[in-house]
Amino acid sequence: MKFLRKHLARELARRSPGGMNFELQKQSHDSVLRGKTVSAERLKNPVFYILDNPCRKKLAESPA
Repeated sequence: MKFLRKHLARELARRSPGGMNFELQKQSHDSVLRGKTVSAERLKNPVFYILDNPCRKKLAESPA
């Protein structure tokens, strides 16, 4: 990931108008899904939000 972030930031800067610098976050924020504090209730809202995306864009009638 470190390699990817380094080269991706360089490529984004190269392709941006005006040579804007990009600094990507140092580490992903996946800590929300780790540890003993993870519960089904904590994951429910993001999961249902993602499942409902095609319905919001009228690409599907139901998440199924």
